[in-house]
Amino acid sequence: PQTQGYAVDVAQLGGMYANNIHLIGTEHGLGVRNAGHIGAAAGEVKITTEGQLVNTGYLGAKQDITLQSQQQIENQTTGVIYSQQGNLQATSKQKGIQQQGSLIAKGKAQGKGNITLKAKETISQSGESLAEGNITYQAKNIETSIDSVLAAGVQFTPTATTEEKTINPHSEQGQTLHLIADRHTIAHGQNLASDLIQVEAAEIDLSQSQTSANRLTLLARQGDIYLANSEILIDQTATLRTPTALVTPNAQLQAQHFIVQANALNNQQGYWQQTGNNLLDLQLVQGINNQQGVLRTLGDFRYQGSDFDNQQGVVTTPHSLFINTQQQTFNNQSGLVSAQQDIQLITATLNNQQGVIQSQRNFNLTAPLLNNQQQGKLLAVEQIEITAQQLDNQTGLIQSNQANITTQQLDNRAGIIKATQADITAQQQLDNQATGQTGSLIQAATLRISTPILLNQQTKAKNETPTQGLIANTSEIKTDQWFNQSGGAYVSQALNATVTKLFNNQQGELLSLNTLTLQGNHLLLDNREGVIESRGNLTLDLKQWENIGQVKSAANANITIHNDFRLDTPLTVDDKLTLTVDNHFSNQTQLVTGKALAITAASIENPQSSELSAQTTQLTTDSLQNEGLIDGIKTVIVAHQLDNLGSGRVYGNHLAIQAQKLNNLSKQDNAPTLAARERLDLGVGTLTNYDHALILSQGDLFIGGELDNHHYATGQADFVDNGSATIEALGNGNINTQRLWNHDRHLRLGIHTDKERFKEYAQNNDSQRYRDGVEGELDWTRKSRKAWFAFYDGRRSPSQNDWFGWEYIRTTDTTTIEHRDPAKILIAGNLSLNGDQLHNQYSQILVGKTLTLGEQRFRKNTKNETLTANHVQLINEDLIGEIHRRDDGQSFMMVAYKDKNPIRPRYGHRSENYQDYHHTHPIEYFNFKIVDNTIGQAIQPTGTAIRQQTTAQQAALNNLQVDLSQSTPLSAVPHVRAVLPNQLLPQASLYRLNLATNSHVLVETDPRFTNKRQWLSSDYMFNALRADPQTMLKRLGDGYYEQRLVNEQINQLTGQRFLGNYTSDYEQYKALMDAGIRYAQRYQLIPGVALNAAQMQELTEDMVWLAPQTVTLKDGTQVQVLVPQVYLVKRDVDIQPTGAIISAKEIDIAMNGIVKNSGLIAGRHLTQISAQNLENYGNTILLPIN
Repeated sequence: PQTQGYAVDVAQLGGMYANNIHLIGTEHGLGVRNAGHIGAAAGEVKITTEGQLVNTGYLGAKQDITLQSQQQIENQTTGVIYSQQGNLQATSKQKGIQQQGSLIAKGKAQGKGNITLKAKETISQSGESLAEGNITYQAKNIETSIDSVLAAGVQFTPTATTEEKTINPHSEQGQTLHLIADRHTIAHGQNLASDLIQVEAAEIDLSQSQTSANRLTLLARQGDIYLANSEILIDQTATLRTPTALVTPNAQLQAQHFIVQANALNNQQGYWQQTGNNLLDLQLVQGINNQQGVLRTLGDFRYQGSDFDNQQGVVTTPHSLFINTQQQTFNNQSGLVSAQQDIQLITATLNNQQGVIQSQRNFNLTAPLLNNQQQGKLLAVEQIEITAQQLDNQTGLIQSNQANITTQQLDNRAGIIKATQADITAQQQLDNQATGQTGSLIQAATLRISTPILLNQQTKAKNETPTQGLIANTSEIKTDQWFNQSGGAYVSQALNATVTKLFNNQQGELLSLNTLTLQGNHLLLDNREGVIESRGNLTLDLKQWENIGQVKSAANANITIHNDFRLDTPLTVDDKLTLTVDNHFSNQTQLVTGKALAITAASIENPQSSELSAQTTQLTTDSLQNEGLIDGIKTVIVAHQLDNLGSGRVYGNHLAIQAQKLNNLSKQDNAPTLAARERLDLGVGTLTNYDHALILSQGDLFIGGELDNHHYATGQADFVDNGSATIEALGNGNINTQRLWNHDRHLRLGIHTDKERFKEYAQNNDSQRYRDGVEGELDWTRKSRKAWFAFYDGRRSPSQNDWFGWEYIRTTDTTTIEHRDPAKILIAGNLSLNGDQLHNQYSQILVGKTLTLGEQRFRKNTKNETLTANHVQLINEDLIGEIHRRDDGQSFMMVAYKDKNPIRPRYGHRSENYQDYHHTHPIEYFNFKIVDNTIGQAIQPTGTAIRQQTTAQQAALNNLQVDLSQSTPLSAVPHVRAVLPNQLLPQASLYRLNLATNSHVLVETDPRFTNKRQWLSSDYMFNALRADPQTMLKRLGDGYYEQRLVNEQINQLTGQRFLGNYTSDYEQYKALMDAGIRYAQRYQLIPGVALNAAQMQELTEDMVWLAPQTVTLKDGTQVQVLVPQVYLVKRDVDIQPTGAIISAKEIDIAMNGIVKNSGLIAGRHLTQISAQNLENYGNTILLPIN
């Protein structure tokens, strides 16, 4: 009938059973419906219809089932199509296939068991398709619901009640699920195959599906592959190919190997796991979105494409990882990228805020813009290499065994960079400033930093263990400007910093437990309140240094300044400090080093209160000006010109100086000191020692022209100019100079003028004159023309008529000495004095033992009669005075006359013929040192006008403001000799005044020179006499100064360096005090009470006694002190030197030239002079004492 919908309706038939069933419906538009049971017990079922084919019942066959329809084929929910040993095939030529029931095909054993669905339109399935063999769907569209099952390679296992269905083990010999669609394939259900699942479509959607197979191939020809919320488990290879996007959000994908070809991957919250060790290669030109997703592989990982968004995502592999975003962005915020082997990441921008990128081996990162903020971590076990333009590691962490970082700008504020070896290059700036208590740390065993600007402020350690800043075992830093204000850089082995322009270390720390080097030819160092410290060697090479701060080295320090250098804060160096300054070095502090100090500069200034000191001190310069202290066990100075001025002190156990010009000059009433505790060597061109300046050696003294390699004086000096100053040695002396001038710079002469009236008579104009009123008187009588001169002494009186007469005033001008300040050369031992011009003018050369003059020494001249010494002159000159006399008045004639009384004329005499009278006497010369040759008598001044010079000298002493009112005049005891001790307070910088009330002495010797050695002093006398020094006056000086006062008095009294056979100051001073002690005990005397004349008469031996004297300070204040007074019992060998002196125990002068002497040459044991000519002038003394 026309209303019948189906040509064959098995539901109406009830059932159809046969070995083979073939249903063919040829009526157009009419189909076949099976709501019953169609079964072919032994053969096949084949249904062909022009209409719709609907199955809601059971359709089964032993063999193949073939369904073919021009229209829709439906296997509805209750429908079962079951091939027991054959293939199941359904074809809709014009429409689609709807599969809501069950399709089952067995027959794998027979090589069958396949399910094949083909439709022109859509294959739609919500049911199950189970095949022992393959399943193939082919249609315009394929759509399976979440409830559908597509299973190829099913193993059917009968049980007691049912049949268990499982997928055979996956293998390449397994079965295939093949879905082919012209447009889209949507498979939301279970997609299972024992081997391959292959989906081919324009678009593929396997979202929410459960897909499992041995292999998987998804081929999307035009659209996306959409796998959201799916679970895909593939034993072997999963091949995913799409020209657009691969979308896997919330999906779980697992395969031994993924082969992906797509433009983009969206794996938000998705999970990819590649279980094999093949390369996971993602070539995605439009990038990856892996937010909260996981990409995990057991093989290498390679990504090349556009943006990679891995926010909260995970990319991990036990092998290598390669990512290249093709100059796009890699966003790893809170993400994890991990590889057991190498990582190479190439991207334009990396955002790793709170993210982690870590490699168990090497990590190579190229990202022009790199953001590793907010606890971002870039980690590698072996090596991390970062190339960027801007690397922002604020609060981030970069850590590796070796870190190589190259960037334009590196911001590590609150960040951490840790490595065993770190090489950091920031081509514009590295910012490691601290913004809090944590981070801002760059730490490595070996750290190398190269950047134009290094910012490391506020990173200084808060306790003993630094946690911020730059920390390393070995560090090498190269930068133009390093800002380290309150910053810290700490190394345990070696810090080597090259800074070309500026290092600002204000309140900062640069610390090394071993060596430290900071260098830069144009470097300005500002270390205000900063610390630069090393336990090993320290090297600073700078252009300029401002604000010294603290600089310490427990070993050596080598500092070079390529400019002027002003040091106002001490440098602490335990071993040797080598300081080199290209220009001027000004030391404004106490620079004291442990072992050695070597300074080289164009010029050196060491002003008052400054100090340069070490065990070995060596200064090399063109010009050295010292008003402070230079000291050392060995002190060596090499300079073109050395000016030791005022308060300047230069000390050394061995002091050696080489200078073309050595000036030891007073300044503002302060006199400088050059002093050696053991040996003094001066290699000089010109030595100028003026105005109470002191050159002293407690051992031997050598003066020559230069220093040899052992710093000993050798050669010949040009000029030794010792003017009103002292050169002294307590040992031997050797002075070799072309010219020596030992002179009094402050000798001031005066003129004493006497006027005396004279009236003289003579018988003739040119005869003997008789002084009227002195020798007698001219007299006459009125009875005779004759007049006579009556002598007071009774001699016969000459008489005659007329007498010549003169009446005039005689003016006598006599040279006087108003002030003396002689130079002194004092040698306690032997002196060898060699030179061409040796001039001792008005001064003293005192030698304790033997004096040898001249480069040659000749005791005998057996054959060589002619001796040549290149016309060398030895001049020992004393001061020559002059007496000028001039008479001014009238001459007249005393003539006899007879008066005109005619009765009794009388005779008389009258003066007439008056004429002006002027007469100048010849100049009379005298020597101020007047000593006769008499032995055994006191030397008394003559009655000539020379006495006035003595008065002038006393006036000079009065100018010293010494109060003698309480002392017995020394001249009152003629058999005891004494002179006033020198009460002029010393100006030499070797001494200083101590006005403190608790000090026992007024003049203290610099303890830096004496090394705090206790010298024998008058405490020895106080202790012997049990006198309490606390109740006594302050003593004038300490032991060292007291011995000098004693030596000066002995020299003034005897002209000798020592008394008798004494050869040391100590023995001599002790013996004199012992004598004073014996005398005090005998007469019950107390130190500090002056001796009177009667007490001095009782002296029987030389002694020292402490007498009170008053000295005046610069401000006019007077202080009473105790002074050691030397008393000598008169002996025949004593002399009284006041002029130029050469004295010694033995004197041997060997000269090939001329010896000129107008002073005193005195030798106790031997005086031998060998010269071509000997000239002994005036009243001077050439005295062989014994």
